[in-house]
Amino acid sequence: YRMASNNEDALKEINIAIASSPKNEYHLEKGLILTNLKKPQEALSEYDLVIKADPNNAVFRSYKALSMSDLSRFDDAVKECTESIRLDPKNPEYHFIKGNILYSAGRPEEASKEYQEA
Repeated sequence: YRMASNNEDALKEINIAIASSPKNEYHLEKGLILTNLKKPQEALSEYDLVIKADPNNAVFRSYKALSMSDLSRFDDAVKECTESIRLDPKNPEYHFIKGNILYSAGRPEEASKEYQEA
């Protein structure tokens, strides 16, 4: 699936991989492909599966936050990103993501604080 020439081909290949062996990493990869295809609702479902299997993974939660933001679910996205920060407080990327979400939500002052943390 990583060698596929485009995202649609990659999606077909990852679905075959999941059907033969429903590993968590395949669901994560599918979520990323769906994100690239601008299908945030479908990507969100995949991220929910990987978080259910590994609820303390900050990266998974940050991907979920981005999909929520793409769906204009800004409050939920901020909560998910805050959880990423709690799980991995030394990673500045999560503050940057949270800042972007807050900015998109029309909350520039709060966004600025997150950018300063990053």
